[in-house]
Amino acid sequence: MFKKRVAIIPYLMGSRTAKALENALQQKLDIPVRLFRKNSPYYQPRWTDYVINWGCSAEWPWINNTSKNGNQICVNKLSFFEQVTAFNQVNTTKTVNIPEWTTNAETAQQWNKDFFARKILNGHSGSGILAYDAGKLPQTAPLYVQYKKKRHEYRVHFFRDGHNYTIIDISLS
Repeated sequence: MFKKRVAIIPYLMGSRTAKALENALQQKLDIPVRLFRKNSPYYQPRWTDYVINWGCSAEWPWINNTSKNGNQICVNKLSFFEQVTAFNQVNTTKTVNIPEWTTNAETAQQWNKDFFARKILNGHSGSGILAYDAGKLPQTAPLYVQYKKKRHEYRVHFFRDGHNYTIIDISLS
């Protein structure tokens, strides 16, 4: 019989926060906790494993690719906005503050506020983002997001239970 264990798959093996999570869980749990590379030949998944995706957006070779992975849903900007909007509609007392967004170019043009068009939905470090002044008609893109001057940036951590997502942590980046 397999013993339960926690496998943490970080976006980067050198991630300090992933290591901190590993250490914290090791102190609190009576089961093994380890960090694994997403392509690790040393990690053989078991049905009893608790797998934590720590910001790793790549497809995992040992996940059933016939269903959409939770990490892909959260990394995709449009899917993220859809998930948070649905969460906010159900949880009206504890909402996640996100900017106004749309998938319609004409709606974005009518905001009378500066906005961004996202040509790449799973990009990072600004890839695929085009900036537009208020009232301009943008190029066709899958997502448009209103500009909001930011004071802080936060990461939102989701937990998937079956088909449902729950926000379990919101932390300052």
